[in-house]
Amino acid sequence: MTARPQSLHEYLLEQFSFFSIDPVQRQFGEYLIQHLDHNGRLQSMLPEIAQQFNRLYEHQLTNEQADEVLKMIQHLDPPGVGARDH
Repeated sequence: MTARPQSLHEYLLEQFSFFSIDPVQRQFGEYLIQHLDHNGRLQSMLPEIAQQFNRLYEHQLTNEQADEVLKMIQHLDPPGVGARDH
């Protein structure tokens, strides 16, 4: 039996795991990666995603921290991941 190919989300999560960051930022990064579309693009506004994350997990992640995490994701492979139209 052949193994299924690794999904984009799995590939990004694997790469993201190598960053040494605060546990809340790590959790948000994983949450954010799961909210990328199949092409690796953000489909919602980052502040909205951060607000949903804070409500869901009862955290106080700031928009600045969310932006820092997005910038980390944007440095992952493949190029262009985490791009946004807004």
